[in-house]
Amino acid sequence: MRLGLVINDIATELAGYTTVRLAIAAAQRGHEVWMIGAADLGYEPDGAVQAIGVSPSKRSYESGEDLLEELRAQAGERRVVSFDGMDVLMLRNDPAADLGDRTWAQTSPILVGQLAAARGTLVVNDPEHLALAINKTYFQHFPEGVRPAARISREVDT
Repeated sequence: MRLGLVINDIATELAGYTTVRLAIAAAQRGHEVWMIGAADLGYEPDGAVQAIGVSPSKRSYESGEDLLEELRAQAGERRVVSFDGMDVLMLRNDPAADLGDRTWAQTSPILVGQLAAARGTLVVNDPEHLALAINKTYFQHFPEGVRPAARISREVDT
């Protein structure tokens, strides 16, 4: 299986992130894993969706730090990968991490995910619904029985 994991940026990814753990687990099971930063997504004139990414070379890693160290060392060896050949594309970036000078990166993975899904790639987290989930208030649309009680506020003391 080919698995693409779209993250904010390989340079800022942390070893304890779920995405790193997913990459390690998939590599251990023999899957081809691609880590792709939001800035590395692309669209071609023929409609193809692709990215520039890095892929772990080993099947086993002692830790998330080991995986990230290898991937960061491959920065000069990044390769173009087509989403048409992906079995699963996972949108794992955190839009809140892109506030400030990377506001374009908040929606870019969602929009590219929509294009990839339209071409037949299985995209997890569904980009159509992610586009609606612009903040945590979105969860209030879920049935009460499947969501915890929540207070949503920008005020820390409320």
